[in-house]
Amino acid sequence: MSSSLQDILEAIKRTVSQTGLNVYDHQSDVTNSPACVIMPHSISFTGAMAMGGDDYDFDLAIVVANVNTKEAQRKLNQYITGKGPKSLREHLFRNGSLGLPDVDCVIKGMRGYGGRFETATTNYVGAVLKLCVTTL
Repeated sequence: MSSSLQDILEAIKRTVSQTGLNVYDHQSDVTNSPACVIMPHSISFTGAMAMGGDDYDFDLAIVVANVNTKEAQRKLNQYITGKGPKSLREHLFRNGSLGLPDVDCVIKGMRGYGGRFETATTNYVGAVLKLCVTTL
């Protein structure tokens, strides 16, 4: 049986938190940064008609408190770059199964760099990484 959406969300949260980011599944919950907010974007069930082969697309909003914009962007860049000790792309490449027996994931791209994210009274600088998780 394929992993469920809830299984995948929990696995993403566990795996991404290993990078040192605070991970949330609701933007309104963000209290500590740097943070990652996991937002399901779309699901395609047409990959294989015999179950499995489904593509789950997620937006990972990476946010850093914008106290000093230059420093916030430098901190943000460490997480959204293609390779490096804090790179989410590299970390998820090396942990593509998310600890589940039947999935594989890949960061497909980034959008919205510098976009304004706001929670309560805190202003954040951020970017959105596009994560695709495929059930096998």
